[in-house]
Amino acid sequence: MPHLLIEPFRTFDPHQEAKSAGWERIASALEEHGQGLSLPPGVASYKEVVPAELRHRLWLQYGFDMLSGLGQQDDLTLANEEQADRIDGFISRLREHRESVEYFGLTLESLLNRVILPERDRPLFVKMMQEKLGLSSAQEQIADRL
Repeated sequence: MPHLLIEPFRTFDPHQEAKSAGWERIASALEEHGQGLSLPPGVASYKEVVPAELRHRLWLQYGFDMLSGLGQQDDLTLANEEQADRIDGFISRLREHRESVEYFGLTLESLLNRVILPERDRPLFVKMMQEKLGLSSAQEQIADRL
């Protein structure tokens, strides 16, 4: 599983589909077929087969994938209205995996250390996230607003 991690996640770098979509596929397979697995000692559930920190990092990466491609071409920017829906998708994935956002105590400031956006998109990202989530500052906990 650690081989699936892309850290930091740079939106302007090309990513292999196996890495960007791999965790979601594995998690779906565990959900569908994991009940019959033999579990290692100390593991109470098939969901815990992957250590918590790694699992949460992979779920965040799943969310970051909504921003993938920003900066790879001139028109792939949050300044382009056609790309603005990426923020809604990103927030939706954060809500879906709120437990991972809470696990790391994410703020916009700490989030921007994990997902690297092009310089021109950073202020737009912060503004859009603050508006959509009602965050008063970049240091406010995101999970509280999801």
